[in-house]
Amino acid sequence: MKSDERNPLLSENINVKYAAVSDVKNDEPKNEDIPEREGRSAWLVVAASFLCICVLDGTMYSFGCFLKPLMLEMKQSRSTISIAGSLQVALSAFVAPVAAWLVVKKGARLVCLAGAVTASFGLLLASFASNLVGIFGGLSLLTGIGFGLMYIPAVVAVAENFTTRRSLAVGLSLCGAGAGQVAVAPLVSWLIETFGWRGALQALAVLTLSCAGFGTVMKQPVQEESGSRGSRRESEMPDYVSFADYEQNRSVLTVLLGSKIGSSEHVYVFL
Repeated sequence: MKSDERNPLLSENINVKYAAVSDVKNDEPKNEDIPEREGRSAWLVVAASFLCICVLDGTMYSFGCFLKPLMLEMKQSRSTISIAGSLQVALSAFVAPVAAWLVVKKGARLVCLAGAVTASFGLLLASFASNLVGIFGGLSLLTGIGFGLMYIPAVVAVAENFTTRRSLAVGLSLCGAGAGQVAVAPLVSWLIETFGWRGALQALAVLTLSCAGFGTVMKQPVQEESGSRGSRRESEMPDYVSFADYEQNRSVLTVLLGSKIGSSEHVYVFL
């Protein structure tokens, strides 16, 4: 083939390649098309979630500090008093599905506020108890339910405000559990030695009530359009995952994990 006949073919081939590359580049999302959601207000939600989880986990796992004074006051055995702390932790876990459902209906902010008020009232009620009924009713029942209503919104609110750095944000907020277990127990021991177990419970009630202020920070971001969000999820699904099968379980995941996590494009890894 002569050179003058080969040149048009080469130029045509080059044009086709450059056209393919330009088509791929045009399909990529532009930075200005992505909503700016992970700003200072979103990280403020992470800080509020961290503090809420710090308070509730620190209070729950410092119950051992109350064992000896409660045994002396109630004249009961260690195993009997320990039931109160065990019930508190159990109820905070059992109430999680209800808390997730309430978050879907009312939002993380209101549920966290209700949980903080409930737990604070339970601690205050237990501080005036003169028998096991008051301890189980206030410290176990009300405080356990309140802590459960605080924990789920604290996690869901962080997930709702982040997309690309969601794993980092949720991980940082959950670090509050470890921080609370380290920091609150020594504080409770000092409060018991200084003000007695009743004064310590009242101080924890005030500390827990402050989580209502943290709950007001847990805003719900502006929702994206459902059509574009659904098409993006479907395009990012792996080839071996059926999007139709994933959609069948969405309602269950939404109830258990909250609206944002249940509708996340990455939640299929749990199926």
